[in-house]
Amino acid sequence: MLPDFSITAVVPVSNMAGKLENLREWISNSVLSEFFVILVHDIRDLETGVELKEIQSSYPTNCKLVEGVFGNPGAARNAGIRISKTPWICFWD
Repeated sequence: MLPDFSITAVVPVSNMAGKLENLREWISNSVLSEFFVILVHDIRDLETGVELKEIQSSYPTNCKLVEGVFGNPGAARNAGIRISKTPWICFWD
């Protein structure tokens, strides 16, 4: 069973291979809090997906990865909102 989270951070990501260290650090610092993180990968390159899968696998109880072709950050955010199960949602861009 997953811990109870009070807030979900939806993070749209696209074409960011090699530039995800801040994201990795932020998630690392957030795992002790009540944050659940949904990484929404708008697939445009495979390298970004590989890095996001690596990040997600390091925090399987606090982080979920969703991949698809969303076309823009707004649609990616909406995809994250649809699967969120917390009473509060924020965005980390």
